[in-house]
Amino acid sequence: MDYSEERSELAGDGVPVAVRAVVPGAEPGTNRPPGSRALRAFMQAVALAEPLQRELARRHGVSVGDLFALRRLRDLGETTTARFGEACGVRRSATTDLVDRLESAGLVERCPDPADRRVRIVRLSNAGREALAGRDLVSDSAVAERLRRLSPDELTQLAELLERLVQPAPEEEAPVEVGT
Repeated sequence: MDYSEERSELAGDGVPVAVRAVVPGAEPGTNRPPGSRALRAFMQAVALAEPLQRELARRHGVSVGDLFALRRLRDLGETTTARFGEACGVRRSATTDLVDRLESAGLVERCPDPADRRVRIVRLSNAGREALAGRDLVSDSAVAERLRRLSPDELTQLAELLERLVQPAPEEEAPVEVGT
């Protein structure tokens, strides 16, 4: 077979078959690296949730980053202001501003530490827990509509796979949450 014949034989992605590199462990029927289809689908699913995050933040008068901080606080439980700031990756000088914004929005509360009166504890308020749940917004969303198209078995399988995906390995830091 001469080269011109090889070049005329194109794969589905427009790359000539003869010049395409072979990827070990490629996804069946493709030359894409293992997991690329799953990663692409995952990123598309994340993009579906992005408008929900922006709307949730808008409704509560905070930024999407502030929602991330609320989720960190939910995961930590009641904690010191310093520990909260560390968990969010915020400098000490910015932690007070973060807590002030969240408190002004009614999403967190500050209270004295019963063990040390010099220390302030930060915790989610009822409004903060409701904001993270975002049930009304989520249940009426395009994402929820797409999920309703799946069978109960498919929903269970999806949930199990996503839960495995977000579980950090013991040596890893907890993953960033994008929704509740």
